[in-house]
Amino acid sequence: MRMPKSIDECKYFTRRTLENDGYVIAWVFKGEDVLNVKYKCPSCGYEGELQQKFKRPIRFKCEKCNKSFLLSRLRGKSKRLA
Repeated sequence: MRMPKSIDECKYFTRRTLENDGYVIAWVFKGEDVLNVKYKCPSCGYEGELQQKFKRPIRFKCEKCNKSFLLSRLRGKSKRLA
């Protein structure tokens, strides 16, 4: 799976940390409607990648333990990356 070199390539990008060393990185390249997700499940520790149609709210499941994730909008947070 190709990671973006810059967020300027994306119409959507998020990087979130989860409990128990879990994480989610999700992005959609400009001109596409495919959500790319790279994650580490906080429940089972599985590291996976998946692609699905981009629609909000963003929901996906761990491919190993089937734990469901919902990525809600980050309201009131800065949209700039440090």
